[in-house]
Amino acid sequence: MNEYVSCFELLSDYKSFQLTIPNASIMMGYLMHFNHLEIVHKDLFYQRNTGIRQRKNTKYPIRKLRKKILYTGEILHYLEVKQYDVILYDISFVNGWRVKMTSNLWVTIYTNSQKQRNEFFDKIICGFGYNMIPLNTKLLNITYSINYHCAPIALGILPKPDEFWLPNEVDEWKKNYET
Repeated sequence: MNEYVSCFELLSDYKSFQLTIPNASIMMGYLMHFNHLEIVHKDLFYQRNTGIRQRKNTKYPIRKLRKKILYTGEILHYLEVKQYDVILYDISFVNGWRVKMTSNLWVTIYTNSQKQRNEFFDKIICGFGYNMIPLNTKLLNITYSINYHCAPIALGILPKPDEFWLPNEVDEWKKNYET
C-alpha cells in the first residue's frame, strides 16, 4: 500500500507544519485544498520528461513556469496534460498562506494562525484518509510518523532546528547536540 503522507512536523512559529510526502512532485492532489484561494505569487520549476521515448542521454533544461495562473486547480490541470517533472514550487496566496515544496519529499505549509494551522492540517490529513490528530499534544520541531492503524509516533526526542530559529539558537543547538 502506498502511503501519501508518512510523517509530519509542527514548526516553531506555531503557524506552520511540514509534511513528508514520498514523490511530492507527483502526489500534488492535496493542492486542491488551496483551490478556493487566489494565487499572488508562484515559483514553479519543472523539467520536461518524455518517459520511455526519451533518449538516455537527453537532458532537458530546468525551467520556471511563466504561465499566468490564478488557482492551484489550473496548475494541476496544466501539469496533467504536459510531460513535466516538477522540481520544486513555492506558491503564495491572497490570504497570506503559502505552500512550499523544497524537495521531492518535504512540503511546508504556512498559515496565519495556530487555529488555521490546526484546522487546515486536519483537513489535509483527513483528505488522505487518516483520523484527526490532536495537535495540542504534539511537540514542536519533532517529526511524527503516522499510520492508518495507530496513533502518531515521535521519531526522536530532541527538537531539530527549523527556519524560524534564530542563528544563536541554531549555534547553541549545534554545540549541544551535534557530534
